[in-house]
Amino acid sequence: MTRTRSCPTIDYRNPGLAQLLRAYQPADWHTDVEKHTEALNAFIHGALQKSPLHSDQSLLAKKTYITEEIWILRKKKLRRRATLKELRKRITVEVLRGCFEGWRTAQQRPFEVPPRGSLVWPYRDTLQCHQLKHWISHRRAAQRLKKDISHCKQKCLQQRLQEFDKTTAASEIIRQLGPFIGPTNPKKLKKKTLPLVCDTDGPVCQHPSDALGVWIDYFMQMEGGSRVSREELRHRWILDLEKFVNPSIHIDIGELPSLTDLELPRTSIPPYLI
Repeated sequence: MTRTRSCPTIDYRNPGLAQLLRAYQPADWHTDVEKHTEALNAFIHGALQKSPLHSDQSLLAKKTYITEEIWILRKKKLRRRATLKELRKRITVEVLRGCFEGWRTAQQRPFEVPPRGSLVWPYRDTLQCHQLKHWISHRRAAQRLKKDISHCKQKCLQQRLQEFDKTTAASEIIRQLGPFIGPTNPKKLKKKTLPLVCDTDGPVCQHPSDALGVWIDYFMQMEGGSRVSREELRHRWILDLEKFVNPSIHIDIGELPSLTDLELPRTSIPPYLI
């Protein structure tokens, strides 16, 4: 299976691309629709090919405090990680090849030192030495990257806080501090847990179910309710449904909304919310 190369990312906010698109001259009004569409598509494709691509710098970063030096260091770290992955695959292949070689020759100890002049073990040792070398480089790059990101984040945060004054709205403060709070990767977002609470005897709840029970009792006392089992709650729900049932209801067909009435509200809703 062949792997297709990903298309280069184009900077659609580049002023040069906007200038190229403004130079479009629409076809005559009497031009056929298909020819008009083909001419428009050809012009857009030509403008995209002429436009400059993304510069390989911190413009691709989601965080505003990521500098170009940090972005370059991140790329080096990712390259070392890819090299480590490739070395691990090669070592695995060599170990597997040694297993099959020992199986083929029917030796009792397939991993004993091979005869003089063999290149099996020296090549494997070379791979392991390279793996150790790149692992050390990867760890040093990761530590340096973490340190630089923390320093730039603190510096940018202090500059942003100095821009606020007593007239700054709370919504603007939250919006400005949003990039400094939490990761941008949804997979790394941690679910907020319940705060630590103490049970009726005094010690802190050790299990989430115990803490949940304490919170339920707290809101039960606040609202003057009582705790019921799931079966009792379902039974009460069925009784309430039977109480509100009206078997003699009659509605004229004209009072029901038509298909047009149902479609009109959807026009004001974004497509991804429908």
